[in-house]
Amino acid sequence: MKNNSQGFSLIETVVVMGLMLAMIAATIMGVSAYNAGKDRAVCIVNQVNVQTAVRSLQNMYEFNPGDTFDGSAMGMGTSLSNNIFGPGKFMAMPSCPAAGGLYTCAGDIFPIEGVLWMTCSLQTTSGHVPKNATNM
Repeated sequence: MKNNSQGFSLIETVVVMGLMLAMIAATIMGVSAYNAGKDRAVCIVNQVNVQTAVRSLQNMYEFNPGDTFDGSAMGMGTSLSNNIFGPGKFMAMPSCPAAGGLYTCAGDIFPIEGVLWMTCSLQTTSGHVPKNATNM
């Protein structure tokens, strides 16, 4: 007797669908991890750029680490952040690309070597901090 069944059996179809769902789930998890890594990298670059701007201002006007910024004698006011961020300044105020990430500036005191002037609120939970800040 000849078996004339055509097509796939129910078990074969279920197995194929299960494999497809597993591949879709792996892809979604990979994209999520990629986006988290991208956000972390952009945040770290933002912090390094701000640190470079702070050190540039510090060197231009011969302040020492630990000094309080006072540019009133030079017509610059007393706010360090107002002299770093804004039109005609070193850069625009950056924002953390990760959801919930907020930057905090350390006020008007130039940081000592190895201390960041601007930090991200996600530095402890998501690793939004440069690995080596000793030369910054």
